[in-house]
Amino acid sequence: MLEVEIKAHILDPKKISKRINRLGGIEIDKKWVKDTYYDHSKLNLTARRKELRIREINRKIGREAVLTYKSPPREIEEAREEIEVKLSSAKGMRRVLEEIGFYILGRKEKVITSYLLKGAKIEIVHVKGLGDFIEIEIKTEKESGEKEKIYSILKDLGIDLRRVEYKPYLEMLREIKGDMKGE
Repeated sequence: MLEVEIKAHILDPKKISKRINRLGGIEIDKKWVKDTYYDHSKLNLTARRKELRIREINRKIGREAVLTYKSPPREIEEAREEIEVKLSSAKGMRRVLEEIGFYILGRKEKVITSYLLKGAKIEIVHVKGLGDFIEIEIKTEKESGEKEKIYSILKDLGIDLRRVEYKPYLEMLREIKGDMKGE
């Protein structure tokens, strides 16, 4: 499955949430997420623009953990293949990865409120240490106009396209913190 996603900085998450609702969006989820990213000295995933992470998710209804692999971006920067596997134990998977030579590249924590609007998943995201963002994502089998659809939704929500952010959160965290761990 291909994921086409664009994110942008926002100043007022409550205002954007109200706009989503006015346009017919439906709130579908609220969660607290902790992502731990891994790399391996022999695989050098980061240099090859690949990602491997364990995502720990807390909701009012329970917890879950997911191992995610993301391919390098395709022709358009915002499209990547994503493979996810549910885990019975994030702690156990962390131990497996570390035992076979993976090391922690960085961490990030987010609070996410998710909506559905116009066939897209929209998330209002607060990233610890970075601030507030909107992420708009469309999952597809092939690239065919999803990027333009996402830009159209951003415009409908009154978000200036100059606020679109192309850097990954982990890279932004590293720049702010001046270290290589993103913590």
